[in-house]
Amino acid sequence: MNEKIIVFLDWDGVVNNHDISCALPNKLSDKFNAQEDNPPLSPIAVGFLNKLCADHQEIRLVCSSTWRTHSKAEIVSTLKNAHKRLIAASGLEHIPYSIKFHAVAKNSWRTPYGRDFNDAIRGKEIDAWLHHYGDEHTRYIIIDDDNDFFPWQLPYFIQTDPFNGITLDDYFKLDDLITSLEPAKQMRLDFKPV
Repeated sequence: MNEKIIVFLDWDGVVNNHDISCALPNKLSDKFNAQEDNPPLSPIAVGFLNKLCADHQEIRLVCSSTWRTHSKAEIVSTLKNAHKRLIAASGLEHIPYSIKFHAVAKNSWRTPYGRDFNDAIRGKEIDAWLHHYGDEHTRYIIIDDDNDFFPWQLPYFIQTDPFNGITLDDYFKLDDLITSLEPAKQMRLDFKPV
């Protein structure tokens, strides 16, 4: 049985939010020395994600965002920069960075994209990833601010508010969902009886 828990993670509206992406980039750069090539992420939302990964070390992220067209190094860099800003803002220097991506194969850290997935619903991309990298025992959850998923994916989905990203309330919902996951009950299109 696969002991990892896959977290399909959207970016916009989940680990960043309206204030971070639109209103505060200059203030973040000035106050926390956050010179970044990509838009900054919310230190608070990334902090909650980091806490979730620290509490459940079996979590492996899979980027399901349109940001997955960036390199893995760029994605990791934006997360680590948000983590550094959280440490700078909190004054707590000993918050370990606990976020890990799925790394079984070269591109297993992200859902598929390309011609077959242009304008596809996110649920189709997740099912394609599960078909390629998962098995009938793979446990997963989805964190997204949109809800374009198949009915069998919805019980494993936590929807964030795009203006806030991951909040404390979302963290508690995610923690409860992860604790209660039973792989035999998770359905996917590729494993449904014909």
